[in-house]
Amino acid sequence: MSFQRLGPRSRPSITLGGLERAVELLEYRLTPTPSDAMGFTDPFADSDWTLGGAAYQSLDAGSLYRFARANSGETVPFTIRPLGNVAPSAHAPHYAGQVIVGPKPELGGAASARFFVFEFAWSVLGEPTEVTA
Repeated sequence: MSFQRLGPRSRPSITLGGLERAVELLEYRLTPTPSDAMGFTDPFADSDWTLGGAAYQSLDAGSLYRFARANSGETVPFTIRPLGNVAPSAHAPHYAGQVIVGPKPELGGAASARFFVFEFAWSVLGEPTEVTA
């Protein structure tokens, strides 16, 4: 098996509601969890997907933290660029779908910390789509 080198790894990025969220993002995970439902054509249980991660708790007007607070309960489109590449390809796909923004994130942290971090775990509607072109 051979792997094609893509060059230096760029910073992973998530776009939510049309705005890129790479700068504040500390980590992300697109995680399948087996659901109780069985598919009609697949003998294995369907999966429920979660988009989760952690980000800096910035109070700037356009920050991910403020986005999460303002859009709690809303359904928004998302695109994940795991390798940070602008255009998707067969060797560097993007993943896209719709996510329900979860509850408003907590505010604060240890008083001695230089910055605060918030975590999120939001439900994905259906299964994320792999985008290669």
